[in-house]
Amino acid sequence: MTYLLDTNILLHYIRRTKYVAQIDKLFSPLSPNNIAIISVVSVGEIRSLALRNNWGSKKLQMLEALLLKFIIVDINVASILMRYAEIDAFSQGKLLNERNKSKEYG
Repeated sequence: MTYLLDTNILLHYIRRTKYVAQIDKLFSPLSPNNIAIISVVSVGEIRSLALRNNWGSKKLQMLEALLLKFIIVDINVASILMRYAEIDAFSQGKLLNERNKSKEYG
């Protein structure tokens, strides 16, 4: 399965929050059987957060190691832009018919 992850999920992995276990249990996006993708925008956002919050070398090393696990893609692709819109709408509790949305856009 292919997963497009957003910046907030990267933050959960960096912070090792309780949600990481749930994400891994339900989806295993970083397992060898799956393809984990992030956009160039997420890379910029997470690095900006690191700069703004003055992350130390250990946390920065964790970030760089985590980024190596992803395929980083340009988002100027219709299906990626639509999936981003779905993620954003879902995160705000505004996505209707979540199951059917991604099928519509390939």
